[in-house]
Amino acid sequence: MSASSSNSLSPSEELADHLDLMFGLGERQMQTNKDVKVWRMPHTTTGSGLCFRKWFVATATELQRWNKRERVLLQLLNDKLGNTPHIQRFLETSNSGNQSILVTDHAGPDLEHWRKLPVQRKSSQLATPFQDCAHWFQLARATLMALQDLHKIGALHLDIKPNNLCIPTIDKIDLAQDADPQLRLDWQRLCLIDFAFSLYESGLPLNDSLGMGREDRVYGPWGYYQSFQLRDVIFECEAPKNWSALYKTLDWRDDLYGLGWSLGILCPEEKEKDNWPGWNPARYKAALALLGDLQGFDAARKQDASLPEGFPHAELIGRIEEILRDDDLQESLETPWLINREATRTEAFRPTPATRLATPVAPNYRKGKEEAAQAKREAEAAKAKQAEEEAKQAKREAGAAKAQQAEEAAEQ
Repeated sequence: MSASSSNSLSPSEELADHLDLMFGLGERQMQTNKDVKVWRMPHTTTGSGLCFRKWFVATATELQRWNKRERVLLQLLNDKLGNTPHIQRFLETSNSGNQSILVTDHAGPDLEHWRKLPVQRKSSQLATPFQDCAHWFQLARATLMALQDLHKIGALHLDIKPNNLCIPTIDKIDLAQDADPQLRLDWQRLCLIDFAFSLYESGLPLNDSLGMGREDRVYGPWGYYQSFQLRDVIFECEAPKNWSALYKTLDWRDDLYGLGWSLGILCPEEKEKDNWPGWNPARYKAALALLGDLQGFDAARKQDASLPEGFPHAELIGRIEEILRDDDLQESLETPWLINREATRTEAFRPTPATRLATPVAPNYRKGKEEAAQAKREAEAAKAKQAEEEAKQAKREAGAAKAQQAEEAAEQ
């Protein structure tokens, strides 16, 4: 989920609005896109804590099936993985008119919010905590651990990006009581959210179009936020076919690609690394190697599409943990951040894309596809029939000419 501030706000108002999005305790609409609405509000059933209420808009009734699918998927994953903090928890469903509303726990600010939060400590003033080397590597480690839980049971997220990674704080933040709280990220509770377009073949196979839109914007050297294989599958989803066989070409490599992309847009460029805390040539080289591996699994499919044996998650986590053993990085992770209220803007990076709903789930899409296919078949049949008639006519004319020739020869 993501939200954007109004361009008419002053820098201080923009920051206050952003802080409310991250740490507010009251009811608020979390802006997403034209097809989906998400609200943050107190969880009325328990009377304590916050929840997210999510639904697809009423005017797109054919889209509401994704709400039901996400509910069933979350229930299956919660049951299979128990009390893991890494998977968003389903709470309940409710109805409003003809809308089925999905209610989940509030997993904390998402990475898109964190990466737009200016922070400071000691002599460092950063546009986001993830300019800090320790926090960048810890983000990689915690997300890999969350994905490892998911992938071991055969489930795929398929939409890994900053909007769908939530990281709460260790201490509860109440800006009304403390305007300058100390912020410590709770890595043990990093949580994956938004499972509407996920796959869990053994638990909830999908016998229909995936429903995701293909993203064609390129983000610098890190490319598309969707893997090449996923983009190909989305393209193939434009026509009815053997969906199950198509989805079997997707696997954990597509999620690791998304993680690589998310980390890549947060990674310093060569010219920036000396100005960001904790980075040195060796760590920067290790970061680039990690990114190359995360996105390289997908690229390797071009030479060999077969699934590698075993999972690489543990080996990648081990490499990161070796780096994080350094005393200065450990100290950085333990030292809280303060909000930098003197910063002039809250958005240091180009926003990540909202997941688009694909054309296949639009009303009459398949009808239009089938009509076009039928028109094509009819055109091809008419062309073949015309060619056949022309061939018969040519044969008749050739036969008549030959008969006339024979007749003339006989007269002579």
